[in-house]
This record gives sequence, C-alpha cells and structure tokens, in this order.
Amino acid sequence: MMTFIAVCVGLIALELGVLCIGLLVAVFRIKRAAEAFEVLTYRLEEQVLHFSNGLRSGWVKVLQAGASVAAGLWKSRRD
Repeated sequence: MMTFIAVCVGLIALELGVLCIGLLVAVFRIKRAAEAFEVLTYRLEEQVLHFSNGLRSGWVKVLQAGASVAAGLWKSRRD
C-alpha cells in the first residue's frame, strides 16, 4: 500500500512540475506578445504624428486656399 501511495505522490509531483513549466511558458509568451504590441503602438503613434504634421504642412493650406477660391467663384456664379 505504501508503494501505491508513493507512486501517486510521485505522479502528483510530476504533474505539478509539468503544470508549472506550462504556466511559465505561457507567461513568457504573453510577455513577448505584450512587448510586440508595445512596439506596434509606438510605431503607430509615430505614423499618426507624421500624418498630422503632414496635414499642417503647406500643401493642405494650399488646398484650403484653393477650395476657398473655388467656393467664392461658385458663389459669385450663382448670384
């Protein structure tokens, strides 16, 4: 009977060890995924800043001025 209990305790210890290793692997994979997501958000932030700086540049102002002139011409034609 003692042999049976020793085998059961050994199997339980082995199962607990495998479970701990699996948990550690999962934690490290989640950590890598979080780091990749962080890099992705930084890159996205840089792209958004680059895009917004582009909108503030001269070509958007030229387009706005052109639209204003076109609207003025359109309004004068309708009157």
